[in-house]
Amino acid sequence: MAWNELLAYRWLGNPVERWLLAAVFILVSTGVLWALKQLAVKRLSKFTTRTRTDFDDLLVELLRRTRVLLIFIATISPATAILTFRDDAHTALRVASVAALLVQIGIWGNAFITFWIERYSRRGEGGSAGTTALSTLAVLARLALGAVLVLFLLDNLGVDVTALIAGLGIGGIIVALALQNVVADMLGALTILVEKPFVVGNFIEAQGLMGTVEGVGLRATRLRTLTGDELIFPNRKLLEGTIRNYTRMSERRVDVRIGVTYDTPPAKLERIPAIARDAVQRQALVRFDRAHFRTLRDWSLEFDLIYFVASSDFAVYAEIQQQINLELIRAFQAEGISFAFPTQVVELKGNEGGGTRE
Repeated sequence: MAWNELLAYRWLGNPVERWLLAAVFILVSTGVLWALKQLAVKRLSKFTTRTRTDFDDLLVELLRRTRVLLIFIATISPATAILTFRDDAHTALRVASVAALLVQIGIWGNAFITFWIERYSRRGEGGSAGTTALSTLAVLARLALGAVLVLFLLDNLGVDVTALIAGLGIGGIIVALALQNVVADMLGALTILVEKPFVVGNFIEAQGLMGTVEGVGLRATRLRTLTGDELIFPNRKLLEGTIRNYTRMSERRVDVRIGVTYDTPPAKLERIPAIARDAVQRQALVRFDRAHFRTLRDWSLEFDLIYFVASSDFAVYAEIQQQINLELIRAFQAEGISFAFPTQVVELKGNEGGGTRE
């Protein structure tokens, strides 16, 4: 009888039975979610040690950053829906639950941004300038995330955010127009860091200029030319044109033209492709493609020699080309074949008396 009387007791206008149901819902929901979180972290942590991908590590990190207190607060509003309160009390509980949920989303979002920054920093592809650009972009991403979460919170507080968003949109357009070049450079930096058309240390050609990439900043990319000059390209300008990345070449195609004199006997002309092929195949990292009698020029008989160097290093290519040229010279000297150079023969006929003059 005493138990029935206790259950029938009303506190703040609600029977104890409903209070107990709400409390049980909150405790069970929080306990189950906490247990699932612990189990998932334990299982996934073992799984991540056997994989190379980073995204399972991200999932584990997000689970670890799930706060039990915030889960507890977030369950209060649905649990107390069975209780009879004043409208403003239910609104306050709902706002508290939504605020807890938004804070948890903010923690997850910050963890994701931190993961993204550390992932690119570990690769070391951006250098100090790239790290600075990433850090700045991370700050902007966190500000954008915070702004979105605040707008959601204000909307749940009953604030009309439509006018606020419109005002921010107009203000953003004005700022974007005033700083359009800066914004374009920042977006260019983000494009370079994400798509990686090149990284620090690559030798590239852009807008007819060549150099080694020394840094990628928020506003500009710095290149060092072969003569030691520093080139600074605004990111938006750099991405507008064609970028040729020599460092990423799997092999370099070399096209050599060999000219010999017209007095070379046909038998020796027939041997030139074999001589050229032998000179190329003596070198390591080289793939012979073809050698043919190409054409008859004004002062020479011209042959094509085409081969591929399996290296993107210019110094390696230059050394191989030098050795092949020396091999050709030695072989032609041994065969008695003369290289042609631009010449012109002028024949002067003498007078009728038979004399000749130059």
